[in-house]
Amino acid sequence: MGDWAQVDGQRFENAGANTTTTGGTVITAAGSANTKGSFTELIASTAFHAQGMTIQLYNALVAGVGDDYLVDIGIGAATEEVLISDLHFMALTNSRENYLVYVPISVPAGSRLTARCQCQTLSATLEVVIILHGGGFLQPNGLNRCTTYGANTADSGGIGVNPGAVNHTKGAYSEVTASTTNPIKFLIVGFGGQSNAARSNLNELVDISVGAATEEVLIPNILLGQNTTMDGVFPKYIGFPCNIPAGTRLAVRSQINDAIDATDRQFDVILYGVD
Repeated sequence: MGDWAQVDGQRFENAGANTTTTGGTVITAAGSANTKGSFTELIASTAFHAQGMTIQLYNALVAGVGDDYLVDIGIGAATEEVLISDLHFMALTNSRENYLVYVPISVPAGSRLTARCQCQTLSATLEVVIILHGGGFLQPNGLNRCTTYGANTADSGGIGVNPGAVNHTKGAYSEVTASTTNPIKFLIVGFGGQSNAARSNLNELVDISVGAATEEVLIPNILLGQNTTMDGVFPKYIGFPCNIPAGTRLAVRSQINDAIDATDRQFDVILYGVD
């Protein structure tokens, strides 16, 4: 009897790895703060139709501590179309950070893929690698569009969330978008550190909610940790299958185990809706 897996396929392709330097493809921010640099090619032509991609963002040097980046993944010949916009990265203390985010988005065979970034620091660099995932016989239909909500291109961050000054109590909601542009079948939550390079050891529980006040909690109590050694917030990205109609309001709130520091208790969030 055949082994018909619900999700199958075992075909992968790398875009961006540099075997000469044992790293990724270097992308460079513009010579102006918080301004996108030029696109850099990761791969000239993909070998097969991919059903998704895992994107890796990496800072090879422990420099620019606290710098926020926003990264675009482009597709097609110049001038590229932005396939995924404003993925967040923050350079941390004493750490060569490697952030991974899986995006279940289709990429046709023969596609050219590129990347670009912006940063608070002029001409800052970042390395990018993408691993493309091929589908099998029973692979679900791929999604085709990623819409970003909450990115703040003015400071290369996201929407600020403040749990408030009362321990173990949910704070006020921060609206990420008043109305989603497109339906969402897979929601990626990205967390940012607000360029805070002197964080405390703290825990938070984060709610992702839909609808106008009073909001309905869609995804409850995502555990967010903060670390004083690296001065970061973790996890960086987490994804959830879901079904959110277009025109939906999205909001975020949190609670914290120790709210004594009014700066450290705050973080950024960006939401990425794939459909």
